[in-house]
Amino acid sequence: LEMLGRGLVRREGDMIRPGTSIAAQLELAYYANAVVAHYAAPAIVATAMESVICASSSQEFRKSELVSASLQLCEVLSHEFIICAPCQRIQDRILDVIDSLEQQQLIIKDKSNVILEEQQWSRRMARRLEGDDDDDRPDPAERVSYTVSDKPDAVAERRRLLLTLRPLLEAYSVTCRHLQAGTMKDVVKDSLDSLTEDFTQNKMLYGEAVSTDAIRNCLRLLRQWGVVNVYTEGKARAVRLAEPYASAPALEDVCHNIHKFNMNTPLLEPSNK
Repeated sequence: LEMLGRGLVRREGDMIRPGTSIAAQLELAYYANAVVAHYAAPAIVATAMESVICASSSQEFRKSELVSASLQLCEVLSHEFIICAPCQRIQDRILDVIDSLEQQQLIIKDKSNVILEEQQWSRRMARRLEGDDDDDRPDPAERVSYTVSDKPDAVAERRRLLLTLRPLLEAYSVTCRHLQAGTMKDVVKDSLDSLTEDFTQNKMLYGEAVSTDAIRNCLRLLRQWGVVNVYTEGKARAVRLAEPYASAPALEDVCHNIHKFNMNTPLLEPSNK
């Protein structure tokens, strides 16, 4: 707390409360964003795991499913975070996080797959030593499966990791729902107004989602995917849907790649606080 500097937080008995000045709020938000980046990789894997669980209605999942979903979410949030160093593969970073979640006992490996996991570790080590990035060969770890732990501490940690990214995913989902042709300013404003309304009506838990940065980054992602075209009209930047996504079903299909990570889950119900 002393590192935060004078005026950012104050003590009230055993409670620590943030400073109320605008300057304090902005500086605390800056520190909070830096902390989110530190937890980005575990939060991405935890969110991807929850998406897989909700889609299958099962507490058991395959490691390959989790890796695939995590890679998809990494792509969705590629304009928000740098997940790993340039010298490291994203997939290896995800595998390291999965190992960490297992060590923390948030997930429990099927014991019948321990030998398969050892085979996978040997394959990964051999590829690194040989400089071989060929991933086309069959991987025996495809059949490795896990079950999520139902211990209170594990549930609480999963919830904490899930909430780390929730505001961003809320903003991305709302942006997708308000995609339409118009000026960039109007598209951003429509999404921002919707987020603000949801927050004031308690339909959305966290005000951090009310962010123009997240909205603009989502539009950058959709442009990267070829969903929208950004062009200049007069002196204003404008947005229009690319031809393949002009129909509602086609647009919904591609936006589902974002919506599925902003899923409704029992983990976020008040009873799990």
